[in-house]
Amino acid sequence: MNINKKKIIFFANVDWFFISHRINLAKQMQKSGYQIFILCAVTGKQDFLKSHGFNVIKLDLHRRGMNPINILSCFLKTIFILRSIKPDIMHAITTKPNLIGGIAALFCRIPLVVFAISGFGVALENTGNLLADLLRKFCVKRLYQLLRFLPKKVFIVQNVDDHRRLKRIVKLKNNEITLIPGSGVEIKPFKKLKLPQHAPKILFASRLLKTKGLIEFVKMAGEVKKQLSETDFSPEFVCAGNSDFANPASVTIEEINFWRRNGDVKWVGHIENIVPLINKSLIVVLPSYYGEGLPKILAEAAACGRAVVTTDHPGCRDAIINNITGILVHPKSVDDLTNKVKFLILNQEQCSMMGMAGRKLAQKKFSIDAITSAHMRIYSAS
Repeated sequence: MNINKKKIIFFANVDWFFISHRINLAKQMQKSGYQIFILCAVTGKQDFLKSHGFNVIKLDLHRRGMNPINILSCFLKTIFILRSIKPDIMHAITTKPNLIGGIAALFCRIPLVVFAISGFGVALENTGNLLADLLRKFCVKRLYQLLRFLPKKVFIVQNVDDHRRLKRIVKLKNNEITLIPGSGVEIKPFKKLKLPQHAPKILFASRLLKTKGLIEFVKMAGEVKKQLSETDFSPEFVCAGNSDFANPASVTIEEINFWRRNGDVKWVGHIENIVPLINKSLIVVLPSYYGEGLPKILAEAAACGRAVVTTDHPGCRDAIINNITGILVHPKSVDDLTNKVKFLILNQEQCSMMGMAGRKLAQKKFSIDAITSAHMRIYSAS
């Protein structure tokens, strides 16, 4: 281990999320001469990360719930790790790593602490349990407010709503908060969309959470199929993704099996590289009302030149230009979703134009090169 190299420690909730959303950034930092440390819960991706030359440190962080014993254990271990490694930069990603890592950093004199707000998830949302919601929101807001006492920190948000909300909660200076739209996507060579003559694919690709609009997608699929049953169009609705049982909004195996037997949606599970499936699809649909940052699937759809239907909801609406690269719908409205998806199926030239506009938007706003460069400018201040 070269002790002369600068060190950056990424603190993420779980290994697969880091791979999906930050591995390109870590590779670039490695090329720039940094030693890379990754502190996270491990779910079998440790060897893959080590194969890239990254140092992986296991932390038994429970993503679900607010178990005080687990949180205290992770907090104390994080202090020990930070004091042992003495990183030049700590980059924390998602709510629990932000709060645990940020407060630990108060004790460790780290030159620069970067916090990535990939949406607030359920941290500041209503789940239906009034007392638990109030307690969680109070604790999260108060803990975030402690982070303003760090001498040098930068908060990265992915949409304008989170920028406004976080600045209000934490009372940040303008140079302590910046907006970077998502984690970046590769802009690959593009072939113009060939419009399908029959059975256009309509794709939902996300974790199988109710708050991602999965139930609305399934209901919409049945409605659209019924309404187009006597036309020449026979759309195929495809759902890609796994359940996330650590999230209270995850659908159950029983629900998925019921929908599979119903037959309105084809279930393909988790797909490591979603791009080929996007390329085979006419429309990408994400009817989310989750606490989003900027959904990666929407940036990937734009990069592939595909029209998008998504909700007028923080993060989702930041990923498209309404009626130019896609169409916004009302959250939780199956009727609105049905009408907009059916409209695009019946007007595929409109899909093509939206896809081309989306491609230009992705090149300008979502490319991995632009996103990485924005992060590198922040790191250079350490």
